[in-house]
Amino acid sequence: MPDQSYAARRAEQLVNRAFPDHPTLPPTLACDGVAFVIDAGEPAPDLRPLRDRVFQIRRGPLTTLGKGPDLVLVTFTCPTHLDPGCLARALPLAGSSAGTLRSFAEAGTWADDRDRARPGHVHRRVELWWGGSRHLIAVEALPAISIATLWDMPSVTVHRPVTRIVGVSPGRRTSRSGMPIGEHRTGPSRVSHARIPLAHGGKDVVAEMDAYLEDLQTRTRLSSILRQVGARLRGAMPSEQARQEPGILQNLAGWLRWHSPFGNSIQRQFGERVSHVDRLIASGNIDAALKLALRLGAQKAGAKPPSRFPAQLPRARATLDFDVAPTLHSAPILGDGTFYHVRQRYLELARRLEKEGDWRRAAYIHSQLLADNREAVLVLERGEQYAEAAKLALGARLQPALTIRMLFKDGQRDAALALARRTGCFEQLAEDSRGKDATYHAYVVKAWTDMLVSTGQILRALQVTDALAREAGTGEALLPVRQRWLAAAVAAEEPTELGGELLARALFAASWRDEGIDIRMLDTFPFIPVSSDGGPFAKALASLQHLARGEAEDAAERLIALIADFMRIGAPDAIEQKSFWRGAAPRLIEPLARSIFEHASARLKPADLKSLQALLRIAGLPVLAADVMKLTKLHQAISAPALSWRVPPPSVIRPAIRSACLLATGTMLIWRESDVLELLDRYGASLWRQSVSGIVGLVPIGASPNVILIQRQPDGSALLTRLASHRRTLHPIGSVALAAHHDVTSESQWLVQIGGEIGAIDLVKMCAPAPQIEFLWSCALTDRLQARGFAHQAGGCSWITQDMSAERFGITEIWTFRPSGELVASLCLPGSSSGDESGPHATEWFWDSNAERGRLGSVDSGRWMRVVPWSEDGEDQARALASARRKAGLEVRYDVQPCDFARSFVRIAKAQPGEADGPSQIDILAPCSGKPLITLVQDDGAPLTCLFRAADSDSGSARANSTQRASTLLFGDEAGRLFIVRPHERRVSVI
Repeated sequence: MPDQSYAARRAEQLVNRAFPDHPTLPPTLACDGVAFVIDAGEPAPDLRPLRDRVFQIRRGPLTTLGKGPDLVLVTFTCPTHLDPGCLARALPLAGSSAGTLRSFAEAGTWADDRDRARPGHVHRRVELWWGGSRHLIAVEALPAISIATLWDMPSVTVHRPVTRIVGVSPGRRTSRSGMPIGEHRTGPSRVSHARIPLAHGGKDVVAEMDAYLEDLQTRTRLSSILRQVGARLRGAMPSEQARQEPGILQNLAGWLRWHSPFGNSIQRQFGERVSHVDRLIASGNIDAALKLALRLGAQKAGAKPPSRFPAQLPRARATLDFDVAPTLHSAPILGDGTFYHVRQRYLELARRLEKEGDWRRAAYIHSQLLADNREAVLVLERGEQYAEAAKLALGARLQPALTIRMLFKDGQRDAALALARRTGCFEQLAEDSRGKDATYHAYVVKAWTDMLVSTGQILRALQVTDALAREAGTGEALLPVRQRWLAAAVAAEEPTELGGELLARALFAASWRDEGIDIRMLDTFPFIPVSSDGGPFAKALASLQHLARGEAEDAAERLIALIADFMRIGAPDAIEQKSFWRGAAPRLIEPLARSIFEHASARLKPADLKSLQALLRIAGLPVLAADVMKLTKLHQAISAPALSWRVPPPSVIRPAIRSACLLATGTMLIWRESDVLELLDRYGASLWRQSVSGIVGLVPIGASPNVILIQRQPDGSALLTRLASHRRTLHPIGSVALAAHHDVTSESQWLVQIGGEIGAIDLVKMCAPAPQIEFLWSCALTDRLQARGFAHQAGGCSWITQDMSAERFGITEIWTFRPSGELVASLCLPGSSSGDESGPHATEWFWDSNAERGRLGSVDSGRWMRVVPWSEDGEDQARALASARRKAGLEVRYDVQPCDFARSFVRIAKAQPGEADGPSQIDILAPCSGKPLITLVQDDGAPLTCLFRAADSDSGSARANSTQRASTLLFGDEAGRLFIVRPHERRVSVI
């Protein structure tokens, strides 16, 4: 039967290959990619739900003939579980170590993870089972589609602030600097028209009023007025004092009028008014008394009263509304004990009205008659009149924490949250509400952690909720949320390279019974068979064993730092840590202590031994703790490394590094002039690289693994892109006219200058899935001012400007936007210890907390600048000095090194002229004190360039991971080397 045998052979050839055991992979599998087979011309599926994990998208014909359906290939940055309801038509793909993505599997192979590709592995081929046959396609043969299409077009919102002029004379609308001295109101935050000095809790009002009256009596004496005349003639009166003093002629005229027969009538009228108000109060006519009552208290800060001597009685008030508008009112001169009698009468009336439940009139007395707006707000709060209290707190510019509390109690939660984000005072809110109002405290902490998690600062969110997690009631409710945060934070770190704090948290929070690790297996520590590719617990245990075996390059330092992390975070009574301390702690901490003595004994200090001894006691190891106590008496630590470190000559030449930054995870991001953007681990090993051109800045976002890439465009604008370093993905933000920016961010704000606006960008909206560039607050800036530096100071967000106009060329000013919404301007006047203000001007300055105390120091010389409040006399002096320096041809342009977040500053002493081959010296100095921490000496070649100065890990809102980021500095040279300098350890690593 030859025909039949031919048909059989033909049928066998048509079958081509055996049908696979699993033609599609199970939907529960964590896949490395997905494939879609769709008709040609059909729109691609909606991949936006997975966009944060998408590595690349490609689309092309399924067959080589170019006819038939299209193949859409999507690969992920890490194994991803698919939602069947979201992508119903998706074919899951599993990658192999050979670089092939498959949609099918033979018997059992899809369940075997030993051949699976690691995250970030390059896939070269895709093999599909479709239409009864296999299709093998090269990935590079499919045209690529930009993943930017998965995001909506970014929107740029730059609000136009309404400028309001305060603190200047009625005839002047702006200062001569060209920038209004006032406040710029933004967004949902309601800011009223007042500018009252910020009130602080715990003030002794009586003592302050006594000091004010004593000063008032001194200044109104004829001898004081004559001394004022002599001081002005000699030019010896300080400019800031001259700004607050009334004019000489006004004082003389007022004194003569008050001490002449013409003044008897005015004094008698004041006495009669006081007596009349007393009678009205006694008769119960409170409204009439309050309308006629004299207002006590100092005048508005910074204002210039027309005279110390009133010429007539103040008019009666038409209404009893709260009026916090700027006023030139000065406390009246009341002889003998009349002032104290009137003040005591006001206080008694306020207390009586409060007892009777008349909260508003009681608050009115404190606010309008005694000039104590904070107490007025507290009175309204006690009376549960929260709306009126919030309005008064906003108008009087009281502490933002008090205003936010009133808004919350009034039910205006959106406004409260907006004001908290605008002022960045979450930490103060949490401290003020802790132990008082549980509901309000929970709201504050949730708003704070939501902001942190949305910007990728997950470790900081864990730190914020530590206190709540240790409480019996809230600890259990927070446990699942904190476990999710912990898993996300650990996933962002490199395997076996967890920071000490994350490592300790992962071990403490693990449920040891549910992690598949028998407690008895800890007897083999540090050789427990565990994979670093598992969950948070497995990754932490693998990283700890890596350290305990001494395999890490800096194992000694990290082991010693781990002792402090265990002691700081450990809480045996906390719900999430009970499983660790009751079972695993003794078996794990004892071998860990032995490893510390084996690998880090030479670096241990007495304080480290005491901490280790305390940790052993907590873990239930008293015998070993006693042995450590004996060793403490015998142990001698090695001497500290030398203060000076000599830069070795380069052995190879590579493209120079032009931008760099250090992330909270310990990884570093660098950009070389060859247009290569590269991510390095803490030891300098390359983790990821990509070609990116035109980088002019790398700004890490708080304590997150995210970085803002700034690329200069041909039209002069800046393209902003967010790099998620833990996922190796780039997320476009938008293009703006970025003129200047801060090199670090706070938890919630990034200080920038965009066009003519200086302000704080909202990091939450910038890091959102649909990014927006939006100012939390901003101030208008004239074209003649150039921003030289930004800083997050204790008094508020600040920036330094230099005037480039012809009449004010070189004048330097510091602007501070206080949390209360007040914009304060200060002048920087050259000065020195010898009083010479005309000598050579420094070209580089360091900006630390001393600036708030009136001093700005130079980096490269012993000179300094006086920081004084802006005034007319100070403006004249600054103009005269600037003109003299310009005529002398002295340098007026300079650079500023902000030292916010306790950052060190750098002084580079270059070789002198004629000594081109002489050594260069780079000193790294501590802020405020200027104490040298370490010195780098370079024999030849161009000096090193400081690329990045990291924030201290203990400096408030810029907290980082353990000691990996603490005060670390990055330098580069023309040979392409990267220098990692840790000043406090006096350690330098060269990559």
